[in-house]
Amino acid sequence: MSIQRVSSKWTKTNVILPNPSLSTYVPETRLYAMEHLNEMLAVYGTVYIKPDNGTYGKGVMRAERLTEPLPPTEEGIIGERTWYILRYEVETHTFENPEDLHKAVSHRIRKRPYLIQRGIPLLHHDACPFDLRVLTQMNLRKQWETTLIIGRVAAPDKVVTNHHSGGTVRFFNELVAPYLDVKEAVRLEQKLSKMGERVAWQLQKKISSFEGNWIGYRTGSANLSVDFGSEYETSH
Repeated sequence: MSIQRVSSKWTKTNVILPNPSLSTYVPETRLYAMEHLNEMLAVYGTVYIKPDNGTYGKGVMRAERLTEPLPPTEEGIIGERTWYILRYEVETHTFENPEDLHKAVSHRIRKRPYLIQRGIPLLHHDACPFDLRVLTQMNLRKQWETTLIIGRVAAPDKVVTNHHSGGTVRFFNELVAPYLDVKEAVRLEQKLSKMGERVAWQLQKKISSFEGNWIGYRTGSANLSVDFGSEYETSH
């Protein structure tokens, strides 16, 4: 079997977006540019900046826009202070304006293609954020089938959950138990399973050579992993 890689996150994002049953689950994603950084920080407050062709969480940065009210002036005018934070690996840098933030980002990405994506406020386990990874495989009947859902918990002070960046693997039920009752957890697991299979079919349908960061051929079988972040509102 010949193997051709489709490692571009931008390509795969644009393959998924035309499918209305999937597009609502894709955080807004654009090619990185100064104007997109400004616009998306103004709307979302937090964004992730990631290499288009990266793996293992390498090169991923998180940028935040923070504000606080200033004491009223003698005229009674209440102003606002805005500043920006850039986090990568275990480093944190603060900037007073978006131009300096963009310069710092540009210095790190150089000429490489990068994406900017809305930051999803993740649920936490032991004070560290986690996401859920869905593993989907093509079975002997040539049908996509979800075989495993696991959680990945970020290491303290890290902006990504990847194992190569110090993240740890946890069972699905262990992570969702503080947030969902048993029936809700079962429904979520079923929903994620179906979503993983839909993503696999969409990519297979639109990309003739379907292999790369999300899929690998081993002894004639195909494997796909899709990551989901949860932004459930909860009072727990």
